Amino acid sequence: ITKFFPADPECIANAKELMANGGLRNLGAWDVDASYTPPSNMGTFNATYEIPNESPPCTGGSLLYWFIGFQNNDGSGGGVTIVQPVVNYQYNKWVMEPWNCCPSGQSNTGKTIDMGPGYKAGAWVDATKENVAIGLSYGAKQSVLTVKDNGRNFDWACVTLEEYSASCTNYPDKPFN
Repeated sequence: ITKFFPADPECIANAKELMANGGLRNLGAWDVDASYTPPSNMGTFNATYEIPNESPPCTGGSLLYWFIGFQNNDGSGGGVTIVQPVVNYQYNKWVMEPWNCCPSGQSNTGKTIDMGPGYKAGAWVDATKENVAIGLSYGAKQSVLTVKDNGRNFDWACVTLEEYSASCTNYPDKPFN
């Protein structure tokens, strides 16, 4: 289990350093991540996301994304892509949606489902067939995005917090698991 605590002294020191070097407006991307490059292609990745039992302070225009994912860093199959079941907090609400996203310019998402504080959602990526399934579910609600694998070699896995226009004060006080 990966836990992110915004009141961590390292986060506060990092934020002060960022502010001294031009502020957070110059930042936007992966703040916290762990990754793994396996000896062979990835097949499946499953997780249970536990949403903090609270919502972050008003975030205004900031965006916070949490996800697991696979990426084809070798560029196989027509360009780099990341397949990721995403939970995000934006516009002052929690939502979840599966994504096939961005390094090579594409952006495909599944159905957006509203969530709330304290929810637990199953998340998965299944890249074992000629189609890749990216999904999330909780209770009877489910959103699945299916995309062609196009010969991609998913050779990298990650667990990530991605943010745009946020500071440590925009994160929930409780951990996102």
